[in-house]
Formats: sequence, structure tokens, C-alpha cells
Amino acid sequence: MAAYGGASAARHRELGAIAMPGAWPGVRDDVDTLDDLERVGELGVGPGVARLIAT
Repeated sequence: MAAYGGASAARHRELGAIAMPGAWPGVRDDVDTLDDLERVGELGVGPGVARLIAT
């Protein structure tokens, strides 16, 4: 399930994602820009996202 851009949270809900109330640092993070992607890359990501960041 992937959705990107300004309305990505709404699109994720349309696709069946369930909102997680409260703060979830390190688990949930909104990535809409390259700066966001760089920031989460510094926090630690899975191998697929790491490959994407490296390109």
C-alpha cells in the first residue's frame, strides 16, 4: 500500500489503512519530500527504502 503527496494520509485510509492515534516515534513518519526521505533514512529504514535513497 503506497500513496504519496499532500493527500497521502487520506489515500492510505481509502486503501484500508487504520489510523494509529497518539505519537509513535520511530514507527510512523510522514514522508512527502526528498528532505523527509533523507531524514527517515538517518533514523534507519528497511533494505528497500535504503536502496531507493541510494539512487
